[in-house]
Amino acid sequence: MDEIGGYKLRMRIFLMIIVISKLFCSIPGGFQGNFISDNIDAKSSGYGMIGVTNNNNLFGPNYNPSLITEKKLTASIAYNHLDLDRYKNSVIVSYNLPPNGQASLGYTSSGVKNIIGRNSIGQKTDNFTWSNHHLYFVFGVKPYSKLTAGIKLNIFYQRLIEEVNSRGLGLDLGISLELVEFIDIGISVKNIAANSRWKIKMDDGTMRDYSEAFPLILSMGGNVEIGNLSILNQIDIFNYNSLGYIGNEKKFGLEYRLNDFSTPIFIRSGINDKYYTLGLSIRASKILEFNYGLLLNKDNSIYTHSFTWDFDI
Repeated sequence: MDEIGGYKLRMRIFLMIIVISKLFCSIPGGFQGNFISDNIDAKSSGYGMIGVTNNNNLFGPNYNPSLITEKKLTASIAYNHLDLDRYKNSVIVSYNLPPNGQASLGYTSSGVKNIIGRNSIGQKTDNFTWSNHHLYFVFGVKPYSKLTAGIKLNIFYQRLIEEVNSRGLGLDLGISLELVEFIDIGISVKNIAANSRWKIKMDDGTMRDYSEAFPLILSMGGNVEIGNLSILNQIDIFNYNSLGYIGNEKKFGLEYRLNDFSTPIFIRSGINDKYYTLGLSIRASKILEFNYGLLLNKDNSIYTHSFTWDFDI
């Protein structure tokens, strides 16, 4: 085989690998903006990290801006106990806007502490912290009795060390539809025109900056209620402008309401392409509900304990 023929064969094999990878790839790996795509509260974590459908979750506007409640004022605080020096905590406040609207303000802080720096011969030099900050504003409206729609403005800030940081903006859109009394569906499109502009201070004092786009994420899900049982499902489809489709993630969850006590207790379980999940909710008082969620990586290497406190008036 001559040199040209060998080159053409290698190119065919290379292109075949790309095509097969695109056809059969599933879970996307790490990507820019991944820190805003994770579920942050105990309720959604308990039933498989599902958030796009309406299931009385106060953090719902974070996942789908069309998810609104009928409460006048609500607030929720989420704390996640993570391994490997990671952290992820969040808060959201929502206010009812008569006659059929709701405004929400939320903030999430996440990152990694105690990143050890070493020099060229392996000696420890310093400890670093990678921090991610996500501030968002949501407005949802219910134009019809069975349909709600919403929009969400995202503001991002990331900081690795003093010399490396980024800022960015993005939009999310969402709709929710009650097909019948016991079936809800939700659709959201995340990271519309979202990107971060990185600024890096070089050793010579000059600044280098460049823009990095977030993947577009289409999420679709449903919630079917059968008596005291809720059956939830969701699929997230990831797409990069330059690459096209890069993968998907499928999620399934169950929630059962126990009415054998003075106040109902909700028990949850779920599964997705990465985790097995468990959770529960207990109403502590008229205005306070406690929620717990457990995420266990399928290879048992990573776990997460999620705690959420819900307040509503």
